[in-house]
Formats: sequence, C-alpha cells, structure tokens
Amino acid sequence: MGTIEEAVDSPPAPSRPRRGWVAAVLGIFVPGLGQLYGGEGDRALIAFAAVWSLNFLSFYWIIRHPSAAALAISGVATLAWIVSVVDGYRTARRSPDPFVMQTSHRWMLYVALIALHARWAGPTRVGAVLFGKLQAYRTPSVAMAPTIEVGDRILAGALPDGPLTRGYIGIFTPPTLKLPVIKRVIGLPGDTLRMTDGVLFLNGRSLVEPYVADLGACPNAPDPHRRTWGPIIVPAGSYFMLGDNRDCSVDSRDWGVVSRERILSRPLLVGYSAIGDEIRWDRIGMRIK
Repeated sequence: MGTIEEAVDSPPAPSRPRRGWVAAVLGIFVPGLGQLYGGEGDRALIAFAAVWSLNFLSFYWIIRHPSAAALAISGVATLAWIVSVVDGYRTARRSPDPFVMQTSHRWMLYVALIALHARWAGPTRVGAVLFGKLQAYRTPSVAMAPTIEVGDRILAGALPDGPLTRGYIGIFTPPTLKLPVIKRVIGLPGDTLRMTDGVLFLNGRSLVEPYVADLGACPNAPDPHRRTWGPIIVPAGSYFMLGDNRDCSVDSRDWGVVSRERILSRPLLVGYSAIGDEIRWDRIGMRIK
C-alpha cells in the first residue's frame, strides 16, 4: 500500500538585505515605497494615505478658502512626506538579515502605489503647483500697491466661468506685452468711464474706490496727463483694467480694453513676501481682494 506524502510549501527564498538609502530614495519619489521595500506593507499604505490625504486637504483649502491656514496645511503635508522618507529609511535599516521576501513585496503592489502617485502627482506637482490649478508669480512693480506689494510671491488660481464683476483682480497678458500682469476690473461691458484730475467717473458718477491709495510720486512714473482722459465706452466682451496704484500703473489707459479670453487666472493669496533678506511675516497667507 503506497504512502501519501503531504505537500509542504517551501519557505520564501531569502533576498539581499534592505538598504536604508535605497528606501529613502524610493520614498522621495513615492510616499510609502520605502516602507514597502523595507518589508512593511501595512506601514507603506498608511504612509501613502497620510501624505496624500494632507495634500488633497491643502489643495481644497487653498482653492476654496485661501488663507494662512491653507498654507499651514500645505506645510504639514510637506513635513509628512519628509517624515515618511525618514521612516522608510529606518524601516529598511531594521529589517532582518538575510531578508526574506514577503507577500507584500509582490510587484503588483509596487506598481499600484507608483500608478496612483503618478495619477495624482502628475497634474499636481506637489509643493509647487497643486493640480495644475495654481500658479506662482513674483511681483516686480508697485502698480498694484498697497493690495499687492513688491516682493510678494502670489499664488493664483483659475477664474470662474462667465462674466467678471467690478473690482475683480485678474491676471492676463495685454495685447502689446508678452509678460502677464495683474490689474483690477474697473469697467464692465457697456460702461462709460472717464477720469478728471485723478478722480474716476463711472457712468457719470464718481466711483468710490477704497482699494486705491495715494502713495506719492513713484520713480519713472507714466505721463501725468493720464490722470485726465475719456470718456471711454467699454465694448462687449471686454473689460477696462486699472492698477490700484494709479500714478505708477501701466494699464488699460495705455494698451486699451482687455478681452475676456485674455483674463485666465486670479491671484488668491500671498504665499511668501520679502524685500531682500527681510521676510514680511504679516503678509504671508494674506488673501488678495
């Protein structure tokens, strides 16, 4: 009578020991990949979920509620990624030698984490431009002071669909320039505008403009005769754009009205502000309106 031999699964084959620097490099490119390389599959998923949850949260707050709190959340997301890299390094360093390959080391999980990261990180460019909907600009002139000062680094987002309202600040490229500028919507389609001795009249009445400040003479100021002009009727589908620092601003008084198609984004908040080595902490996170 023959004997039946019981099949026994062979143990996983040992592999080379895990190296901390390899785990750190993997974690820099994809959060959680360093932990996975070090043999901690569950830890890898937790690191990946934590980093991306914070990134999504920071994106939502910056887009919907731009404020210093939104920047703080973005900073926490960046810190979480750094912590994830360090944790991956330590995970790999404390792995046993010889290292035994586990189920979690199957190539499918590596591919899944990389694919998810590529799907989200591609359009987001985390740490610079979130989801392709934020752009960064540096302010080189005083044309929009005091709303936007020289040295401000501006975070800008996409415009809402449809017509713009008066007082809206937009970023666009004028017909005669190649670089984007930031100006405020003053005249809507159909409006009649004129200025007399620096006082702006809208449809026959002087316009109250709390955002305009008298900052005194500025270097290389435009022609002072620009303080008296008009009347001008804004054509359909276009806007009359002026800087808040009127005497130092080159705007629609120089290159005419701006079509709606040219106005592509709006400044949301001051992401960073400094003059030389002096950081202006009171302006960081300030909402632009």
